[in-house]
Amino acid sequence: MTLFAPLYTSPVISMQVKNEFESQYIHTLFGLRDKHITVIATVFVHNFLGMMRRMEVFQNDLVNDIRRGRIKDDLNISEHVRAELNAQLTPTPERAEEIKNEFAKGFKGIIPRLWPDVKSISGLWSGSTNEMYYKEAKALTGPDVPIVSFIYSASEGFMGSNLECTRPGPPRYTLIPDVMFFEFLPIVNDRIPDLDEINPRELLLSEQLELNKTYEVIITNSSGFYRFRLGDVVRVVGFYQQAPQIEFLFRSGQNLNVNAVKISEEVLFRALREAADRWSSTLKDYTAAGSQFAPSHQGLLDPHFLLFLELDGPVLTEEQTGLVDDILLQQDEEYATFRKLGSIAKIRVYQVQPGAFSRFRAHLLATTDVTADQFKMPRVLKSSDRVDWFLENVRN
Repeated sequence: MTLFAPLYTSPVISMQVKNEFESQYIHTLFGLRDKHITVIATVFVHNFLGMMRRMEVFQNDLVNDIRRGRIKDDLNISEHVRAELNAQLTPTPERAEEIKNEFAKGFKGIIPRLWPDVKSISGLWSGSTNEMYYKEAKALTGPDVPIVSFIYSASEGFMGSNLECTRPGPPRYTLIPDVMFFEFLPIVNDRIPDLDEINPRELLLSEQLELNKTYEVIITNSSGFYRFRLGDVVRVVGFYQQAPQIEFLFRSGQNLNVNAVKISEEVLFRALREAADRWSSTLKDYTAAGSQFAPSHQGLLDPHFLLFLELDGPVLTEEQTGLVDDILLQQDEEYATFRKLGSIAKIRVYQVQPGAFSRFRAHLLATTDVTADQFKMPRVLKSSDRVDWFLENVRN
C-alpha cells in the first residue's frame, strides 16, 4: 500500500480503520477535497453506490469538515488515527463552498460536477442481475463518465482482461490461456446440472466453445484446485485470436429449487426486469427464496417461490406484481408445465420497506464472516432466518 500511496487521495493511516461506515466517511472526505481526481476505483459498483448514498446523507458533515480542516468529533475512530488524519487536513473553505453548491443542485450527474477531470468509475461486473446498480450509478455519473470493469477475476485467481473497457454494455473478458487450465460445462435451457449429473467427458476446452452458447467455468490452477466448479456461468460473445471472449451472466449456486422445480437467478431476473419496465415504481433491489424456508412449513403444503422487492415509488398493486409470474410462464416452458401440473403455485411477491436491503447488508456484515469489499447481495435466500428477516420488513 505504501508503494502505491501517491496514487490515492486517502492517507495510508486510513487503512487501519476497519469499520465500514468510518472507513467510507474518511475516503469520501479526502476524495472530496481533491478536485482533480481522474479515476474512482472500487471493488464492485454497489460499493461505489454505498459511498455515494452515505455522501448524500452526511453531506453537511463532510462540507463542514472540509471547511474547518478537521474530522467531525463523533466519528468513531481511535485518537492516534484521528490525530494523524487531522494533521493531513487543512481548512479549505473555497472547496467546501464548491461542494456545498453542487450538493444543492441534487445528485443526478454529480460525479463530473464534483470532479471535472474524472475519466471513469472502475468496479467489477457482478452479472446482469446487478444491472439495477449500474442504472443507479449511471444517474450519478452522467452520460460522459463510463463505468468500466478491467479484469475478470475471483479468489482463485486472475482469469481474463477486458480489452475493450470503454465499450458500452456488459464487459467482454478475454480469457488468458496460460494463467490456469480452463474447462467448460455446457448449460442447456438455463438448467444447471447437479454434481452427480456431470460427465467429465462432456467438459469442453476453449477451442471447442461456440459463439453465443452458455457455459459454466471449471478451473484447474497451480494452487491445488482440480476441476473446481468456479460457479460462474458465462456466455461466449467472441474470440480474440483463438482465446474466447466471455460475458459473465450469473452464479450457478444462485438457483431456486422448490418441489423439484428449478429456475436460475438469471431466468427469474429476466422476468422481473421485463415486469419492472412496466411499473410506475423503480426496482432498487431484490432477492428470492423457496417456500420450504417460509414460516410454518407452508412450503410443504403449498410450494411456491417468494420474491422480495425494494422499490423507489408507490406500492404496486397485486396485478402489477403478478406480471413477474405471468412473464415467467411465457418465458420458461418447464416452469409453465409444473404450474399446470400443480407442482408449484404462483410466485408470492412482497414489497419491503425503503432501505431494507441496506439494513440487510449491514445485518449480514455484522453476523457473518463476509467483508464489506467482497459482499454480494444474495439473490437466493437459503435459510429460514433470512426469509423471516425480510418478512418482518414487508412494506405496509
